[in-house]
Amino acid sequence: MFLVAAIEDKLRTLPDAFDRPPAEVLIEQIDLKYANRVVQDVGLCISFYDFVHVGDPYVYAAEGSSHQHVKFRLVVFRPFAGEIICGRILSSSKEGVRITLGFFDDVLVPPHLMQQPSKYDAARNVWIWDYDDEGDGSAGAFVMEKGEEVRFKVRTIRFTTVTNTVKERRTSIAAEGQTEQGGGMMRRRSASSVGLAEHEPAAMQLIASVCEDGLGLVSWWR
Repeated sequence: MFLVAAIEDKLRTLPDAFDRPPAEVLIEQIDLKYANRVVQDVGLCISFYDFVHVGDPYVYAAEGSSHQHVKFRLVVFRPFAGEIICGRILSSSKEGVRITLGFFDDVLVPPHLMQQPSKYDAARNVWIWDYDDEGDGSAGAFVMEKGEEVRFKVRTIRFTTVTNTVKERRTSIAAEGQTEQGGGMMRRRSASSVGLAEHEPAAMQLIASVCEDGLGLVSWWR
């Protein structure tokens, strides 16, 4: 679920920070720039891990700040396809069930990846798995209520870069260990954010499945 990823960047130190330990200033800049942000085709950055290489500082003409090329490693949230993770149901809609991990809310279980047969109850705003309890036609149902603990399998990871408009976006998908390469960094925006959020895709989204034995609500399999 978590990994260490190497990143290269050019960092700027303002003159008022020259009297502080250089490593401390660089770490502060890295955390401010990368923490809780998505790096395209890398994952959601959590925090600084360590330095790989720190270049010599240099100053541009007529500017008092120093600049350094730095290679460092970050702790990154990037599940692999096929990984089993537990979260809690955040919301439901016709598009599927949205799951939160506490620090990451963009996990979606679409209808075709739920236990079958499942149906959406618009009045209660929940998904329901209808099953044959005894195998003799007597129906039963499991309701996927908000807040319930759910176990899911990661199917794909989608990275999306939104440019000037909602229609102009580039998406790369990692599935079964393969990734369409891209680049860039995006601030993570969940689907519940303000502004264009209802129409803007998440910078990073997990497409998940609960359609196998042992998956779905944890309470189903106790």
